[in-house]
Amino acid sequence: MGPQTVLEPSKELRIKKWILDRAQFGFPMHTEELQNAVQKVEQETGRANPFVNNRPGKKWMQLFLKRHPEIVLKRTEMFSKARAAVTKKKIREWVSEAKEYLTKEEALDILKDPSRMYNLDETGVQTCPKTGKVLCLKGEKNNYSIASKQEKQCITMLCCYAASGQVVDPMVVYPNKGLLGI
Repeated sequence: MGPQTVLEPSKELRIKKWILDRAQFGFPMHTEELQNAVQKVEQETGRANPFVNNRPGKKWMQLFLKRHPEIVLKRTEMFSKARAAVTKKKIREWVSEAKEYLTKEEALDILKDPSRMYNLDETGVQTCPKTGKVLCLKGEKNNYSIASKQEKQCITMLCCYAASGQVVDPMVVYPNKGLLGI
């Protein structure tokens, strides 16, 4: 084992699994987090290593990624905890409840007229969108980090389309700075 490999193969495999498991569940790691974790383990074990202050450097990180090509550095998109909690089951329950409501209101005919069915979606445009690169599984198209709270201020865009293809002009919602003289 060369001086840059340092960790035993079994430790590297556990680290690789930890990185990929965290990324799969929406908590991908920044390289600094991985370096901090390795440093902590090396300090706790007290074994000799060539790291300065028991901390692996950039070169070790580059070689680690080279040894494990299925792990790559990518930029992520932030997801709120609420949005991350959406599941197929919850969507199906919502559709079922919506049908029940339309039936009760005797408005089920809405579902047969595409000009009466609209989809409104919002998207937040962050004023400071950089999240940095994180360690993820190679080939994954979408990589998300779940934000613990509102991380950055954003401007919200609302876009609305009818099933018939009709488009409603978009709306921009700016952050509320307080009630406007009311």
